[in-house]
Amino acid sequence: MIENGNSKSTQTTYKTAIKAFESFCIQYDIDPMYPISLESLVLFMGHLSIKKKAPSTILTYVAGITHLININNWVDITKNCVIKKMLSALNRAKLGDARQPVTPLILHKLCSFSRVVCQTQYEAMLFNTAFLLDFTCFLRVSEFTVDSVTYGPSHEKVIRLQDVTFDAQGNMLVYIRFSKTDQLGKGVTLLVSESDEFSFCAVKTLKQYLGQRPSCQGPLLVHFDTSPLTRHQFNTVLQRILVVAGINDNIKSHSFRIGAATYCHAKGVEDAELKRMARWSESSNAHQIYIRIPAISMFGN
Repeated sequence: MIENGNSKSTQTTYKTAIKAFESFCIQYDIDPMYPISLESLVLFMGHLSIKKKAPSTILTYVAGITHLININNWVDITKNCVIKKMLSALNRAKLGDARQPVTPLILHKLCSFSRVVCQTQYEAMLFNTAFLLDFTCFLRVSEFTVDSVTYGPSHEKVIRLQDVTFDAQGNMLVYIRFSKTDQLGKGVTLLVSESDEFSFCAVKTLKQYLGQRPSCQGPLLVHFDTSPLTRHQFNTVLQRILVVAGINDNIKSHSFRIGAATYCHAKGVEDAELKRMARWSESSNAHQIYIRIPAISMFGN
């Protein structure tokens, strides 16, 4: 049951979390082990902290335990105010993930300096489209870039040309075929409206990109020679632009998703809506790992 709908890496992480919990219960004679009680979870989290586990690790372990609770239909003790306060404290203390969020100001700089790094205007537009889609749609890099130019499974799993459409109101509809939390390929459609909130609009930029994109089927994001955008290319150009733009923050491909979550939290978006936007399950606490509290003051920029 734990495998259903989750990527292999997530399955492994959840299994590690449950194994750690079971070892803890055996070590301290906690019986019954299941269903998991509020007291045993509190003690387990305290135990991990004493063992100097990184806050990010503890949060991930709790996510695995939350998943186990939900697939067994047990009472969700992670909703208890005590657990919520502990999770909040862990989030504030989290040091394990040094990746910084992409803020609107950083997003503006990336799109502005892409023309300096990219050799053609089309290439700059391609990467601007990738940056804006990544941030606006809370994407994971595996959802819009392929592993290799050579045809393989990732070519069928990324967002493809036919997966982007526009409705009568001009809204952009983006179909996500597969994701880390949707390994069965059920898919989900995201709706994105035009906005003047940022200096660069994802919908307007994508429309411009589609007007220049070579006529070919396959992945949405392709170079002018029709070869698909790879993860390596995305990361390489991102790092080059950061250098040229003088951005010294620890920005990685996942920083766009982190930035989107932090931005929405700073704007007062409720947890339930944030989970829906980022395609996390209702029972997930993943958003607490993503939100960068110290960075929230930067989101006025």
